[in-house]
Amino acid sequence: MSHAEKEHWNQAYTEGRSHSHFEGQRSHSVDWAAKKLNDCARVLDLGAGVLRNSRELAESGHEVLAVDIAQEAFNKASPWPESLQFLITDVDTWTPLPAAFDLVIMVHYLNREKLASLAESVGPGGLLAVEFRVHQEPEEDKPRPHFRLAPGEIDTLFPGFEILQREEPSAENHFAVAALLQRNEELTAGS
Repeated sequence: MSHAEKEHWNQAYTEGRSHSHFEGQRSHSVDWAAKKLNDCARVLDLGAGVLRNSRELAESGHEVLAVDIAQEAFNKASPWPESLQFLITDVDTWTPLPAAFDLVIMVHYLNREKLASLAESVGPGGLLAVEFRVHQEPEEDKPRPHFRLAPGEIDTLFPGFEILQREEPSAENHFAVAALLQRNEELTAGS
């Protein structure tokens, strides 16, 4: 992310202009994951914003690392539970340790060049909770925005993972696909 994008997000949170999907109820994929987590799971929330997807997990005793580029998002989310740590950095340039987490949350964060290294941070048998915007009606004269998936693309994004649950775009949630994936028990090179 550029410096201008960082400033954009800080200003948006300061002025209360953050998009509604960064606030409110947490994602369906995170709800699905929460039911499958063992006690004291290690959770990584990428692009955490105001902690809508990770606050309750931290309050439940899970160890949560929330990562976001916008300091103002964390300021707005304060106070946060003691088991929640936050890191202010650009997810596009930061790489977590391999197999370090039981759950990785990627909601409305899509950087195809980073997906493999981010998915590698999920330990064997661990979970990946994702929600991505989908480009439903492609226009021939316009390319698909880089932050949107093509219909059906979720099936190919995460080799080495099995999709446990998914929700396709609907009348209520017309712009996103949500999925809960589980990493194969054995880590293999390149998966």
